[in-house]
Amino acid sequence: MRMKKIILVAIAVLFGIVTVGSLFFTYVPKELTHVQNPIELPPNEEPPTFDQEILDGIAEINEKNSKILHLSSRKVDVVIQQGIGIRLRGEIYYEKNKRFRLKIQRKFRNILEADIGSNNSVFWFWSRQMEPCALYYAKHEDTLKTRLKTAFHPTSMMESLGIGEIDIKDADISEFEGKWKVTKRRMTSGGAVLHSTVIDPAKQRIVGSYITTLSGRMIASSEILNWQNGLPQTIVFNWHEENTILQLKLNDPVKNVRPNESLWNMPNITPKIDMATD
Repeated sequence: MRMKKIILVAIAVLFGIVTVGSLFFTYVPKELTHVQNPIELPPNEEPPTFDQEILDGIAEINEKNSKILHLSSRKVDVVIQQGIGIRLRGEIYYEKNKRFRLKIQRKFRNILEADIGSNNSVFWFWSRQMEPCALYYAKHEDTLKTRLKTAFHPTSMMESLGIGEIDIKDADISEFEGKWKVTKRRMTSGGAVLHSTVIDPAKQRIVGSYITTLSGRMIASSEILNWQNGLPQTIVFNWHEENTILQLKLNDPVKNVRPNESLWNMPNITPKIDMATD
């Protein structure tokens, strides 16, 4: 029962605000853009072969990404969709490697609806629509104790920005639908899953991140649909099991402008609930 409660709370963070009345409806297509056959994402049974061209290309991307230490956008168009898409607005800040903040507000009213964040010690989320309306948090090392699905962890959202290092240690690396695929096994509170990073070699960019079961059933995905000045602009998060989509369009993305240090403080909201112990 505790596991189910935590998972439902996590869903409410991003998607409970769909219940708020709004005239700003839209629709985001559910179909994946960069992957046609998700069932083929898991590695083959054969031992992986490492193409030197792919390894060199990944090294170049890692070198380019290593020069981006900060990413921010103060004007983010937000769409949250469960059947019907609701338009909201937000702001996003990221400082490598664990500092992240996403605030979501109503479209034309300065009312905060959700706050998702992470600093070097803890991660948290809060939603106005949750019952109880508490700040949920946990230490990074306690992630598995929270019963929180991987897709709802701020770390997954940070990885989805496409500007981090592609970790190839113990990974299966291969060509996939004209792109490159780097797949690693990860442990979550629900068991082992596969995390696949898909790279467009022509653009030398990460274009998607996919979490599947070991058999290839899609759990969650994020895809970068377009870029602006070498930074991600439109990102679509798809929680396939919950039939829910979050789209972020960063209208003014900037890099290497260090945000105010206060952004990394956990909000002073009460009550606070430690997901690892409560």
